[in-house]
Amino acid sequence: MLNRTLSSLVTERNSRAELLIDLGIDFIKDGNLTLLEVAEQLQIEPNELVEKIAKQDVIHTSPKDTDWNKVTLRELIRHIVTKYHVPLRKALPELTELAQNASKIYGDDHPELIEVEKIFGAFRFTVEAHLLSEEKILFKTIEHIESGNVNWRSDRSSNDEIKIRIREHDNSLDDFKMIRKITNNYQVPENTGETYRKWMEALKELETNLYLHMHLENNILFPRASQLAIEQAKSASAH
Repeated sequence: MLNRTLSSLVTERNSRAELLIDLGIDFIKDGNLTLLEVAEQLQIEPNELVEKIAKQDVIHTSPKDTDWNKVTLRELIRHIVTKYHVPLRKALPELTELAQNASKIYGDDHPELIEVEKIFGAFRFTVEAHLLSEEKILFKTIEHIESGNVNWRSDRSSNDEIKIRIREHDNSLDDFKMIRKITNNYQVPENTGETYRKWMEALKELETNLYLHMHLENNILFPRASQLAIEQAKSASAH
């Protein structure tokens, strides 16, 4: 396991994502690093890290997840939209209301909630535009490439489109790293109540889903699409 990449480990079992996030391991940016390399970077005993993952696997005994490297890009896109885009778009207004209620009830004693509400508000504004742009532009282009209807060369414009999405992903994950820091890893103070607890639980769940969502795009969809573009460019130049 130590020679496996973070990306492959999470692709195999999504249930490992929450553990890695809690350990401060970013399997999006560092998806190509091996578990051993990450352990060395974080100065964690490698075998201890393997043991933690093994325990997580025991707790979550569901079958291995679909290997999204082996399905069509169209199928992968449909999964991303159905599993992550649609639920996220639906949840954002509800989460905004929860953020506002938590700040209103507990903000005087816990001003960090007011700061979290501001960060979340900015996150919502950018992510809604991001989802729409991905679906209307990038995802459609990738589907057309795969079907052979568009010859998307691996040129500056195509690469820039992916780079923009990755940068937006980084910004969103940075928002949640800041939220996690402000809330002390989503801790619920003793002098609070149900609304505070629900808000922390909602944020933690959303963070995990964001990582899984962006893992599929950054580590699987985008590299596969880029590789397809390169192969098409080579084929076109050969003719």
